[in-house]
Amino acid sequence: MQNIAAGMMLLFLRPFQVGEYVGNGTVEGTVDEIGLFVTKLTKADGICLFVPNNQLWNSALTNYSRHASRRMDIPVGISYHDDPVVAINALQKLLLADSRILSTPAPFVVVTDHAESAVMLNIRAWASTSDYWAVRWSLAQQLKSTLAAVNCSIPYPVREVHITHEVGAKSVVGQA
Repeated sequence: MQNIAAGMMLLFLRPFQVGEYVGNGTVEGTVDEIGLFVTKLTKADGICLFVPNNQLWNSALTNYSRHASRRMDIPVGISYHDDPVVAINALQKLLLADSRILSTPAPFVVVTDHAESAVMLNIRAWASTSDYWAVRWSLAQQLKSTLAAVNCSIPYPVREVHITHEVGAKSVVGQA
């Protein structure tokens, strides 16, 4: 009975439609069919999934396809030896050069944090929902070369270890 009631609510209120990509943290996929008892989804890897309607109706659901555009936030770290302004300018030019990135709201790059091994920047841009993944993957592919072109580097975490050895009554300190 719960699945029938949930199916009627899904059909009446339409939180998602056939062709939209939805997820609730447990299941996600493209909606192929909304039935009275179950909703048929195709997962991103092409697997068909039948979900009881009450599992979709009784949980918070994200509809990734409902709006015409989506925002992406891409974090990237640069070395503490690099000038953040230089990196921001280079990344901003990268964003402006991609015609798939929407001009409204305007894309931007900012410093968000000073982490252990890097100055963290965030790239924020909007793209049409249909272009979202292609733009995101394209930007990710170009980040390293864009930063390298202006002599900025993406650091990896480094740990400094101090080792103390007891030799006789003296203590000797060294670095590894």
